[in-house]
Amino acid sequence: MVRGDAVQVRRVSGGCVIVENTLKEYYQHAELTVPENSKFHHFRFRLQSGSWLGIKDTVRSPEDLRRWLLILTPMDVYNSANCFLNPSSMSYVKFDGKKAGWNISSNIMLWDGAIVLDTDFHIRTFNEAKRDALVILDYLYERGYAESEVKFTGQGFQTIVEKHELHLPRVSPKARFNLYREKRKHILKDLQERGVQVDEEILLDAKRITRTIGTVNSKNGCVCTRVRDLEGFEETEAVKLNLEGNAPTSPTRAMTNFFYHEKEAVGPHWCKGEHTRRKESKPDQIGSANSALEPSPTLYLGSITIGTCDRQIIMLRFKSDVALTQLKENLSRFAIHEQLAPFLIFKSAKDPEGLWALSPTAVQTSGMKRLLRRFPRDSNVYVRFHRRIVPLPIEYVAQSSGVTNSEIPVSASHYKYLTHYGLLENFVPKVLCGSPNLLSTPIGEMNS
Repeated sequence: MVRGDAVQVRRVSGGCVIVENTLKEYYQHAELTVPENSKFHHFRFRLQSGSWLGIKDTVRSPEDLRRWLLILTPMDVYNSANCFLNPSSMSYVKFDGKKAGWNISSNIMLWDGAIVLDTDFHIRTFNEAKRDALVILDYLYERGYAESEVKFTGQGFQTIVEKHELHLPRVSPKARFNLYREKRKHILKDLQERGVQVDEEILLDAKRITRTIGTVNSKNGCVCTRVRDLEGFEETEAVKLNLEGNAPTSPTRAMTNFFYHEKEAVGPHWCKGEHTRRKESKPDQIGSANSALEPSPTLYLGSITIGTCDRQIIMLRFKSDVALTQLKENLSRFAIHEQLAPFLIFKSAKDPEGLWALSPTAVQTSGMKRLLRRFPRDSNVYVRFHRRIVPLPIEYVAQSSGVTNSEIPVSASHYKYLTHYGLLENFVPKVLCGSPNLLSTPIGEMNS
């Protein structure tokens, strides 16, 4: 999976190959594999901030994919298991907003789709998952599916069949998705009767994404690998990347932890084949994008809960002339009514006209608009920019009351950041969301 003359490798006890390179160095020379007809496949990245980004570009070859990997250096890389007429805009059905409902143009699936069978070892052993994968191969062979691809994802096996008899008629796109699901239910039932633990939604959902061969699984550093001899394959054969010390290099939310460059405060604007910082700026071609990635000395504390896909903390901004006593009372009532962790009030040296209130409660992004209905201005910021940021350095002012229920989900990274400065001493949560380990460098951005 890696060109040997371009990387540093070592073997540890057990025989596993460890690649001593950063993600970016690895992707410069990695042997990437894109699916057949890749121009009709949707590609999606999980960035180092924990958020997801669908690539608004056509990936025709491994080199097209490599360009994006070197620019964004994502933690995980996926592609759709099936082909779509307009893959760059493939999306799930939205039930809120102006475009609520079924978007036909973004959901036209081509041909008959694939059969994707996933068996992993999240809560069981490698050999148990391998046994299930072998049973799946025997089952497919019995049904006449001799041509199938097996890949080791780092946490299990995926078996993909492209050629089969589960043909879909020429009906509406929505009906095709329903038929896709119905025609695969008997496969799920047959395998379950044989004692196989297979992921139901990956098999039945036409829009599911699978890990791209040659890319890294951030959960354990293993490289997703095509398996040619499943029976003889052992976990020690997997190439593993040493992710310790990898600093984020993504142009979207590129700073370590949850800090951002000043140039990225508004958020990137993506368009096909181009990368621009803001809508009004001149577009930079992908090949020359490095010229626009110079670091800025101004950092921001962000609301995204690192290590999660859809959670953020609550950050509110008030005018600096507001009465502090009244503000604390209002925040306390709000926190108790909505079952939130206490709010901490800060001043920002870069924003002298405002006061900031932060609660480390990890809230689902989809519920933020309802939660902040009392604060329409702050709610609009979350809806428009999908996050909130406060410029550093900040200075602690006061703390409001909150609920004492320690079962409230709290952002692990923000909680570690606040307790690093002796705050939230009387609040000890039992449920932490995300990863606190990303806070591995000295912060030093809060004035006591």
